[in-house]
Amino acid sequence: MLRCVKPRVGALLLELMPADTAGLIQRLDLRVTSKNLPRAVENQLNDAFLVGGKKVRPALCFLMGQLMGLSAEKLTPYARAAELTHMASIAHDDVIDEADRRRNMPSLNSATSNAAAVLAGDLLLARVMSEISSLGNLLIIQDLANAVEDLVTGELLQLENRKKTDITFSALERVSSLKTGSLMSWCCTVGARLVNRSDELTHAAQLFGESLGIAFQMIDDILDFEVTSEKPFAQDLREGLVNFVVAELIHGDSTLASPVSKILGSPQPGVWPWTDEQLAIAKAEVRTKASERLADARKNLDTIRTLSGATGPSSDHALQSLEAVLSFLSLRIV
Repeated sequence: MLRCVKPRVGALLLELMPADTAGLIQRLDLRVTSKNLPRAVENQLNDAFLVGGKKVRPALCFLMGQLMGLSAEKLTPYARAAELTHMASIAHDDVIDEADRRRNMPSLNSATSNAAAVLAGDLLLARVMSEISSLGNLLIIQDLANAVEDLVTGELLQLENRKKTDITFSALERVSSLKTGSLMSWCCTVGARLVNRSDELTHAAQLFGESLGIAFQMIDDILDFEVTSEKPFAQDLREGLVNFVVAELIHGDSTLASPVSKILGSPQPGVWPWTDEQLAIAKAEVRTKASERLADARKNLDTIRTLSGATGPSSDHALQSLEAVLSFLSLRIV
């Protein structure tokens, strides 16, 4: 019997983008070339690793910049930088997680080697910094460097938390803010930096990206416990990670800490230690908190709209799309 599989949030988000923005994302050139790069690694990067993907971050870069009155041409190199930075972090994460698959294809480390994947990730980051610095906006370069530092810090914190059950909800929010929210925030603040408006506008854009990133991760964690999701049930637990839903399960019943600890990192954990009712309650709690984050993002979007002062069809269309993203995510967690 076939089951209806719900796609991951990122894939569905892009369906809400305007046709012209979706076209820009599809045509975004992510190829990386170098006369000194080994041909095998260059081919693997350009023909497999950098192909496809949801490109949520470039979409945010385009939409937020267009909301502020910027052209797609002006935003394209920053959208490229956002996706290459994201892919660099994935190359490194897959080595750390010992992952052998990515988007139902061999991961870069399994197709080449751990050393080659790490170096390829470093190469992507170096290329991003070179390309962004050539555009001449020092604040944007500094913001991106800070975002990369946050990504690394978030990964280190998550690494420390692996196979631990005494993880607080606030600690998970912190990791999500660093790992997911930091680069999303950079994508949202690029437009504000380029139009050279007030620090208040930049701060509102940064908060929008952070709130969206945390909500995004919470929703993804809820989907981790949906049998209709496209990834295995409780995949995070199988990989040794306590996510938002598991943290709520343990918060609601501390006796679950011990049995959860025993199955952390087990690919085939067998019988789950919680009841269906306990899981439903935990997911509902995470939904509530995700809704609060989305409400924060909506408030920040209202502030951005007021402060940007941009008008015209492109700006209006971008605003409608960003509002649709928030509405979609709100409906996704009901």
